[in-house]
Amino acid sequence: MIPRAPASLEEAADTKGLLLHALYAYDESRGRSQQKALGASEIGGCRRRSFYRMVEYPEVNFVRKLAAASGSAMHQRIEDAFRFLDPKGERFLPEVEVPGVLGMGPGHVDLVDLHLRKASDWKTTKKKNLRYFPKTNQRWQVQIYGDLLVKAGYEIDTVELVAIPLDGVEEDIRVHSEPRDPEVAAQAYAWLTGLHEMRDNGELPPAELSGKICEEYCPYFGPDSCGGK
Repeated sequence: MIPRAPASLEEAADTKGLLLHALYAYDESRGRSQQKALGASEIGGCRRRSFYRMVEYPEVNFVRKLAAASGSAMHQRIEDAFRFLDPKGERFLPEVEVPGVLGMGPGHVDLVDLHLRKASDWKTTKKKNLRYFPKTNQRWQVQIYGDLLVKAGYEIDTVELVAIPLDGVEEDIRVHSEPRDPEVAAQAYAWLTGLHEMRDNGELPPAELSGKICEEYCPYFGPDSCGGK
């Protein structure tokens, strides 16, 4: 069982406890963490997990967040770097928010390059996981972003995913780039529409993952909700 982080300063008995409490409390205060609607990054993932998010099923499992906190810190550093590089936003627009569709929450695009008409999304990872990059759901996410940006009035020709291994060096960064493709975005929307239909029909989607990834990273993993496939 994953040890739960201290819920308050009073429960934090040492510096490690204080660190975890601070990280978790800050993460839970962020707008993205408080968003209840499905986000684009969840489209194409485990249907059972996305379904529970959609119907606001209570979270029953304490999950690991240190990697997510490290990723959030890297995202913030990159956002600050591009604002430093282009303080007037004449070319680079970091952290662009666009309205969602089909019940999704608003999209948060990591970077829009106005000159190259390109949308980029940063993915922090480990070197060993680069062999899985990019996953279909990651491609769907960035294609959704491209579509939402166009709907919001931006001109986007290219979408890309940038994998940044936190345990690597500069040469390990991977970039996957592809043309914005409405047909790929439509595949993602069809997946989401299917999830809505299952909800409306009273169906519970099957679990699609198992093992450590469920036990340690799914907030709905538990004997009364989901035990994995």
